[in-house]
Amino acid sequence: MPPEVLAAIQKNYPDGLPRYLTPEEQQWLQEQRALGVLEVAPLAATAPPTGVVFTPPEYDPVYGVLVSWEPGSYLPLLTDFIVGVTKCLSE
Repeated sequence: MPPEVLAAIQKNYPDGLPRYLTPEEQQWLQEQRALGVLEVAPLAATAPPTGVVFTPPEYDPVYGVLVSWEPGSYLPLLTDFIVGVTKCLSE
């Protein structure tokens, strides 16, 4: 965590971060609810799958990997991960 962010947290919350919503967070939630942003469609029961359900074993060979991330501080770590996952084993 950047030192300036940690310093701001320690200054604003000397007893540690609260375990409840702050007044600012409560106000933000109320504003979002008023806009209808947080509305979620109710879940409905779905039909069970038909046919055979296949769950691959943990170490079963795969034909592809799907990875998604937002650019940010983990980019170098994720780049190394992707290179390692996609590198040919015979190299």
